[in-house]
Amino acid sequence: MISFALKVIEHKSYNYKADVFSFGIVLWELLTGKLPYEYLTPLQATVGVVQKNLRPTIPEHTNPKLAELLERCWQQDLALRPNFFDIIEILQQITKELQDLYNHFEIKLVDFEVRWNRLEGLLIEGIKDRDFSAKDALQPILKLLSGPGSEELRNLTIKEAVRVIEAIVLGSVTDT
Repeated sequence: MISFALKVIEHKSYNYKADVFSFGIVLWELLTGKLPYEYLTPLQATVGVVQKNLRPTIPEHTNPKLAELLERCWQQDLALRPNFFDIIEILQQITKELQDLYNHFEIKLVDFEVRWNRLEGLLIEGIKDRDFSAKDALQPILKLLSGPGSEELRNLTIKEAVRVIEAIVLGSVTDT
């Protein structure tokens, strides 16, 4: 890795903190699926890292704690780089936060699905005497939900659809 090569080229001793830099590079590669400094020769990359503090660009939507970890791993001053115990702790904390977030959204989706099923049943049962069928009322929403698009859009669409259907069936609009 570049960090190891820098210490060898400069004839300086190195310790595990050079491995922390390398770990940060590998973590960045896993995050992006790219090779760092692929547009540079190895010598250009080495000079850029040593003399110009060149670092890979962290993607814009990276988890803030993960971005901070990468930046800490790449500190020019070895004393400012975390040790591997700190890295493990930070990665475990990020994992726990992501699991908590996943669980939160999973609960929300189950809640929306239950409400959706309940309201669909109300439409089928309660609108039989109106001019439109439940199928007609739900068709545009179902088409959007089953089509391509982000999960966030689907979640927002479900939430809005539930609100609209509640208004139709129950005769009132509720804020959810």
